[in-house]
Amino acid sequence: MTVWENVDGVLSNRVDYATSKRPAALALGDIDGDGDLDIGIGSADMYLETTSLLYNDGAGRFAEAISFRMGFSNVLFADLDEDGREELIAGTNGNGSAVVVTDDLVQYLQNR
Repeated sequence: MTVWENVDGVLSNRVDYATSKRPAALALGDIDGDGDLDIGIGSADMYLETTSLLYNDGAGRFAEAISFRMGFSNVLFADLDEDGREELIAGTNGNGSAVVVTDDLVQYLQNR
């Protein structure tokens, strides 16, 4: 995924981020409640089956993608539990299943 910085109306400072293969959907939301938009990416690759999350560092840059082996091609953010932090919801086109990813779950998995 490529992000361009808007500097006085001119796109510059290209930054490339590694994400899941064959990205199919992108959503913006604030999963960690810090006021900055994070990025969720769904993959159309049925063999790699990954959904990616990139945290915004607050300065317009993003941390290295965290990828989950979930295999969902649709993503969106919503505050399902009304705690002020959005959750990443990933779903499929085919079998009607979905997964909800919270910031707490991401932190737990990274610190195991």
